Amino acid sequence: MKNFSKIYALAALFIAPLTLSAQRTFSINGQLGKDQKGMMTLKYVANDKEFVDSVALTEGKFSFKGPVAEPVYAYLVFNPSSKDVKGDYREIYLEPAEMNISGNGGVSSATIKGGPSMTDFSTLMDAYKPIAVKGNALDKEIAKAKEEDNQEKLKELGTKYMALKGERQAAQEAFIKSHPDSYVAFSLWLRRTEAFIDPAKLEPEFNAFSARMRNTVEGKVVTEKLTTAKKLLPGNIAPNFTLNNEAGQPVSLASLKGKNVVLFFWARNYVPFEPVSFAMNRISRQFKDENLVILSVYYDTPNSVYNWKDVLDETALRTANIINVKDVAMLGNYSSKDKSEVMKAYGICGEAGIHAYLISPEGKILIRAIDLYKDPVADINKGLGK
Repeated sequence: MKNFSKIYALAALFIAPLTLSAQRTFSINGQLGKDQKGMMTLKYVANDKEFVDSVALTEGKFSFKGPVAEPVYAYLVFNPSSKDVKGDYREIYLEPAEMNISGNGGVSSATIKGGPSMTDFSTLMDAYKPIAVKGNALDKEIAKAKEEDNQEKLKELGTKYMALKGERQAAQEAFIKSHPDSYVAFSLWLRRTEAFIDPAKLEPEFNAFSARMRNTVEGKVVTEKLTTAKKLLPGNIAPNFTLNNEAGQPVSLASLKGKNVVLFFWARNYVPFEPVSFAMNRISRQFKDENLVILSVYYDTPNSVYNWKDVLDETALRTANIINVKDVAMLGNYSSKDKSEVMKAYGICGEAGIHAYLISPEGKILIRAIDLYKDPVADINKGLGK
């Protein structure tokens, strides 16, 4: 069971970083208590890169300046000179504007005045506060129940834990709906577009945002994802591709016409992996005497710690396996220029994880997301009309 105080103290970490485009400048001017001595560090992620900058406090003063195109989540970490003094941190929202931070103590208790996105972010944090109070109290109850090994009480508290998660989700949803022109709300919503894209559900939500949000760098990526997802709906022809198998021989999807195909995209660094490999091997055994084949596309980074043929031995996935080392299994590479045509066509990137399609003998998509965790065999039989 996770610690609620940490979940709500770090609530903004559920917000996806927005990608930078044309650069502008942010500035931060801070004045904390004059007795505050040590280092202040600013950290944020943009363009899939982590930016870190540190400055020493002078009589409690510090400042930062740097490039930023669109508002982005960041945080300040204060490390005091004296190890006897506890450090603290503060979540903020950087944007091309001036931010002023003032207080008599540390950064966590300081008053922050910034641009519109920081104002929105403060509104979101205020919405989380009542939930955080409940979470802190629940943390103490959970710790006591664990100490007493009270399983019945832990079960009861687990129900309360899930209810609080529901409250947090409701607070997020309310904030998103009430802030259609907010970078903070949009970046919070972006988490829903990181893996499986359901255009019927996500497109209306996306269109509810302002034109300004839809035309951000990340907004254009969402448009691209939705366009790709629509092409992959059941009834459409699955995009063809040809790649080499483990023996170095070319294998194309089109060459398998006349057979039902389970097209499986996977990466070994996906967690949890074992249930997925079990599901694929189960499919292979269950349908070995039927007109169905598995075509699996293994993707990874060139500098991966895994050797793909060792992975095949480990998982016993001895089908028409394909490796494509050009494609980078990392978050945020959906629009990477180095991505191959097959990965672009199927919208595969690190954030998409593991995905399986069922394709008919005529090459049409029957199922665009086989559930590999519940009952994939039942899913496939349903898709085949059995």
